[in-house]
Amino acid sequence: GKFITIEDLNVHNTSSSAHADIRTKITNDINTHNTSSSAHSDIRTKITSDINTHNLSNSAHSAAFTAHNNDKNAHNKITDAIKALKGTSAFDTSVSKSITEIITLLGMGGIMAAKFDANAGFVKFANGFTIQWGTSEPNFRNWDPNKKKYGCKLPIAFEHGILFAAGQTETGDDVNHYTYININHAPRESTKEEVVFWTWVDWDWSHIKFRLSWMAFGY
Repeated sequence: GKFITIEDLNVHNTSSSAHADIRTKITNDINTHNTSSSAHSDIRTKITSDINTHNLSNSAHSAAFTAHNNDKNAHNKITDAIKALKGTSAFDTSVSKSITEIITLLGMGGIMAAKFDANAGFVKFANGFTIQWGTSEPNFRNWDPNKKKYGCKLPIAFEHGILFAAGQTETGDDVNHYTYININHAPRESTKEEVVFWTWVDWDWSHIKFRLSWMAFGY
């Protein structure tokens, strides 16, 4: 018989047609196995069970969730929307609590936000209607004929505009108890952010220790 040499084996093993029938069968068997719905069923069942157990666990990701929820910058879009809706940034740091309060207030049609300050305050209702008030400045001063226009910045901006505004003369004259200044609201010069008044006097002596207080309604 003929002896097989090392060279013959090398030629055989490196031939693309060597063991073709065996390789084809192995490839077909692997493909059949991998596409079978029952292949690795025990492994897949265990993996699915482990994932479900993990996702339903109260402790899964608890540290990550806690850190996320305590991050003041994690919910910027939500908190910005709350600020816009409530008209103020002075809301509870708990986003969920603020949202719950807003939903409750919307259902009640009640007060959404308020700031009770004699110099600059407001009350905003759930339907958007807002009452605001304030003073031109904290101190009483003699009326200045060179300053007839008073622009008073609103505590919060009206979403649509001012419906009505009125100014009032307040006196700080503890002797005569009399300060008389004429005040007119200027709606065309007023904006969503500022209410404007024009003032003048009929008697020169009546301008002592003046302060303008105002109230505006809008939505």
